[in-house]
Amino acid sequence: NLDTWIVNEKTFEADKFSITLTTQFEEEIEDGVYGFYSRDCSACAYVYDFDGYAGIADMSELEFLNLLKSNGIFSASAELKNVEGMLVVEEQAESEAGDIRTYFSVFMKNEDAFFLFEFGSENAKYEEYRPQFIGWAKSIVIK
Repeated sequence: NLDTWIVNEKTFEADKFSITLTTQFEEEIEDGVYGFYSRDCSACAYVYDFDGYAGIADMSELEFLNLLKSNGIFSASAELKNVEGMLVVEEQAESEAGDIRTYFSVFMKNEDAFFLFEFGSENAKYEEYRPQFIGWAKSIVIK
Protein backbone atom coordinates (compact mmCIF):
# COMPACT_ATOMS: atom_id res chain seq x y z
CA ASN A 1 0.00 0.00 0.00
CA LEU A 2 1.57 3.27 -1.14
CA ASP A 3 -0.06 5.25 1.68
CA THR A 4 2.08 3.46 4.27
CA TRP A 5 5.43 4.27 2.69
CA ILE A 6 7.71 6.30 4.90
CA VAL A 7 8.62 9.62 3.34
CA ASN A 8 11.96 10.94 4.53
CA GLU A 9 12.95 14.56 4.79
CA LYS A 10 15.57 15.86 2.38
CA THR A 11 17.38 19.19 2.60
CA PHE A 12 18.19 20.92 -0.68
CA GLU A 13 21.14 23.34 -0.59
CA ALA A 14 21.43 26.37 -2.87
CA ASP A 15 23.96 29.22 -2.85
CA LYS A 16 21.78 31.57 -0.81
CA PHE A 17 19.32 29.30 0.99
CA SER A 18 18.45 25.78 2.03
CA ILE A 19 15.01 24.19 2.24
CA THR A 20 13.90 20.90 3.74
CA LEU A 21 11.25 19.06 1.73
CA THR A 22 10.97 15.29 1.23
CA THR A 23 12.74 12.65 -0.82
CA GLN A 24 9.75 12.74 -3.21
CA PHE A 25 11.00 16.05 -4.65
CA GLU A 26 13.32 16.42 -7.63
CA GLU A 27 15.35 19.60 -8.06
CA GLU A 28 15.53 21.58 -11.31
CA ILE A 29 17.39 24.87 -11.67
CA GLU A 30 16.60 26.90 -14.77
CA ASP A 31 17.18 30.59 -15.52
CA GLY A 32 17.96 31.34 -11.88
CA VAL A 33 14.74 29.73 -10.63
CA TYR A 34 15.10 26.87 -8.18
CA GLY A 35 12.30 24.39 -8.79
CA PHE A 36 11.46 21.41 -6.60
CA TYR A 37 8.77 19.08 -7.92
CA SER A 38 6.93 16.06 -6.58
CA ARG A 39 3.95 14.24 -8.03
CA ASP A 40 1.39 16.50 -6.32
CA CYS A 41 3.15 19.72 -5.37
CA SER A 42 5.84 22.15 -6.30
CA ALA A 43 8.12 24.54 -4.50
CA CYS A 44 9.90 27.27 -6.44
CA ALA A 45 12.42 29.76 -5.13
CA TYR A 46 13.08 33.10 -6.77
CA VAL A 47 16.02 35.22 -5.60
CA TYR A 48 15.92 38.94 -6.41
CA ASP A 49 19.45 40.20 -5.71
CA PHE A 50 19.60 43.88 -4.83
CA ASP A 51 22.57 44.29 -7.20
CA GLY A 52 20.48 43.13 -10.15
CA TYR A 53 17.30 45.10 -9.41
CA ALA A 54 17.80 48.83 -8.88
CA GLY A 55 15.85 50.41 -6.07
CA ILE A 56 14.51 47.33 -4.31
CA ALA A 57 17.00 47.20 -1.41
CA ASP A 58 15.10 49.84 0.58
CA MET A 59 11.63 48.41 -0.14
CA SER A 60 9.50 46.68 2.47
CA GLU A 61 8.01 43.29 1.66
CA LEU A 62 4.67 45.02 0.97
CA GLU A 63 6.30 47.48 -1.44
CA PHE A 64 8.07 44.58 -3.13
CA LEU A 65 4.76 42.71 -3.47
CA ASN A 66 3.24 45.81 -5.08
CA LEU A 67 6.14 45.91 -7.56
CA LEU A 68 5.53 42.23 -8.43
CA LYS A 69 1.79 42.95 -8.81
CA SER A 70 2.56 45.80 -11.21
CA ASN A 71 4.66 43.35 -13.25
CA GLY A 72 1.84 40.80 -13.40
CA ILE A 73 3.52 38.24 -11.14
CA PHE A 74 0.64 38.48 -8.64
CA SER A 75 -2.96 39.57 -9.22
CA ALA A 76 -3.97 43.10 -8.32
CA SER A 77 -6.03 41.69 -5.44
CA ALA A 78 -3.14 39.76 -3.85
CA GLU A 79 -2.74 40.62 -0.16
CA LEU A 80 0.23 40.09 2.12
CA LYS A 81 -0.77 38.42 5.37
CA ASN A 82 0.92 36.95 8.40
CA VAL A 83 0.77 33.15 8.63
CA GLU A 84 2.59 31.80 11.68
CA GLY A 85 5.07 34.67 11.62
CA MET A 86 5.72 34.52 7.86
CA LEU A 87 4.66 37.09 5.25
CA VAL A 88 2.51 35.18 2.78
CA VAL A 89 0.26 35.60 -0.26
CA GLU A 90 -2.24 32.81 -0.97
CA GLU A 91 -3.94 32.86 -4.34
CA GLN A 92 -5.09 30.78 -7.28
CA ALA A 93 -3.51 31.01 -10.70
CA GLU A 94 -3.41 29.06 -13.92
CA SER A 95 -0.27 26.96 -14.28
CA GLU A 96 1.81 26.70 -17.44
CA ALA A 97 0.02 23.39 -18.06
CA GLY A 98 -3.34 25.18 -17.96
CA ASP A 99 -4.73 23.77 -14.70
CA ILE A 100 -5.84 25.90 -11.75
CA ARG A 101 -3.40 25.72 -8.84
CA THR A 102 -3.35 27.43 -5.48
CA TYR A 103 -0.08 28.92 -4.32
CA PHE A 104 1.30 29.65 -0.85
CA SER A 105 3.97 32.31 -1.51
CA VAL A 106 6.36 33.35 1.26
CA PHE A 107 8.37 36.58 1.18
CA MET A 108 11.74 36.87 2.93
CA LYS A 109 14.49 39.48 2.85
CA ASN A 110 18.08 39.71 3.99
CA GLU A 111 20.79 42.32 3.42
CA ASP A 112 21.44 41.10 -0.15
CA ALA A 113 18.13 40.05 -1.69
CA PHE A 114 14.41 39.41 -1.56
CA PHE A 115 13.38 35.78 -1.65
CA LEU A 116 10.05 34.49 -2.88
CA PHE A 117 9.27 30.85 -2.10
CA GLU A 118 6.16 29.63 -3.90
CA PHE A 119 4.53 26.35 -2.86
CA GLY A 120 1.73 25.08 -5.09
CA SER A 121 -0.71 22.26 -5.58
CA GLU A 122 -3.86 21.50 -7.52
CA ASN A 123 -6.65 23.66 -6.23
CA ALA A 124 -8.60 20.61 -5.00
CA LYS A 125 -5.65 19.38 -2.88
CA TYR A 126 -4.56 22.76 -1.47
CA GLU A 127 -6.18 22.47 1.97
CA GLU A 128 -4.62 19.01 2.35
CA TYR A 129 -1.12 20.32 1.52
CA ARG A 130 -1.31 23.75 3.19
CA PRO A 131 0.00 22.50 6.59
CA GLN A 132 2.96 20.90 4.80
CA PHE A 133 3.62 24.13 2.88
CA ILE A 134 3.77 25.98 6.21
CA GLY A 135 6.18 23.40 7.64
CA TRP A 136 8.39 23.46 4.56
CA ALA A 137 8.41 27.27 4.57
CA LYS A 138 9.54 27.24 8.20
CA SER A 139 12.46 24.97 7.21
CA ILE A 140 13.97 27.63 4.92
CA VAL A 141 17.33 28.97 6.01
CA ILE A 142 18.62 32.08 4.25
CA LYS A 143 22.44 32.08 4.06
